[in-house]
Amino acid sequence: MPELESIASPLGAECDPEDMLSDVLEVLRLQDPVPLLVVRGDAVLGTIGLEAVVSSFDVLDQTSVRDVMRPAPEIDVGERIERGAEVMRRSGAEAAIMTAPDGGVPAVILDHAQCVMIVPGYKKAGLGFGGAFGRGVVTCRVGKTAAQAAGWSAPLFVTLGGASFGLQIGAQESDVVMLIMTRDGENSLLNDHVSLGGDMAATAGPVGREASAETDLRLHAKMLAYSRSRGLFGGITVKGGVIKQDRDSNHWLYKNATAQQILDGEVARPEQASTLVAELSRH
Repeated sequence: MPELESIASPLGAECDPEDMLSDVLEVLRLQDPVPLLVVRGDAVLGTIGLEAVVSSFDVLDQTSVRDVMRPAPEIDVGERIERGAEVMRRSGAEAAIMTAPDGGVPAVILDHAQCVMIVPGYKKAGLGFGGAFGRGVVTCRVGKTAAQAAGWSAPLFVTLGGASFGLQIGAQESDVVMLIMTRDGENSLLNDHVSLGGDMAATAGPVGREASAETDLRLHAKMLAYSRSRGLFGGITVKGGVIKQDRDSNHWLYKNATAQQILDGEVARPEQASTLVAELSRH
C-alpha cells in the first residue's frame, strides 16, 4: 500500500482532525480525487476525501473530520481490534446475565455462531442512515463446524456502509454485532462486497430470556444482528447496507493473504487480537 504522504495533495494541503467538514469542503472539491492529509502536530493520522464529505452533506457544520476520515492503517488496525474486544466484553452473555437477565447475546447463540462481525461506533449521518458508516472486524471459527472448531481466525478487516436500522432517539452512533451462523454465510464474506438483504439477510437476534422461545428459528438464520446505543442492547433488523473488505488494512497487516486464507486460519493471528480471541473463546 502506498505511504499516506505519497497520496497527499501536490499543494501539501492538510487539515486538523477537529476541523468541521464545512471548513474543508472547498479544498476537497478543488483537488478531488486527491484526499487531504489529516495531521495533528507531526503525526499523520489519516486521510479524508470528497466522497466522505458528500455522504454527510446535510450535517457539514456538525461533523468533524475525525468522524469520517480514513485512519492510517498503522493506527487503525490495533485500535479497531481492541474496540471490538471491548464491545464483546460489554455484550457478552455472562456479564449481561449478572446485571440484566433480559439482555445480552444468549450463550447458546454464540456457541453456534460460525463467525462474529463487530463494528464499534457505527456512525449516524444526518437525519437518516444514507451516509452511515463504520469500520469493523470479522473472525471465524477454525473448523468445518462450530462444534469442531479449534479456535478463532485472525480478524479480517471490513467496512459497513448504508445499513438502515433504528437507534434510540438522540443517539449518533451504535456498536453493531453480527453473528454469521452458517458456513454459507462465511463464504459470502469472501466476496469483495456483500449486500445485506440481497446476498445475505440480517435478522434481529434474540436476547436473554427470549432465546428459549426463539432459539430453533434463529439458529437456522444466516445472520443475526445486534446493536447497542446509549446503553441499550438488543436485536435489530438491518435493512440494506453493504459489507466490504477493507483491502488497505488487510494488506497492511497480512500482506498478500486472501480473505479465505485469513478466515480459514491459514494466517497467524496478530498479537493485537489476543484479547478479542480470549473474549470469544469463552463461548
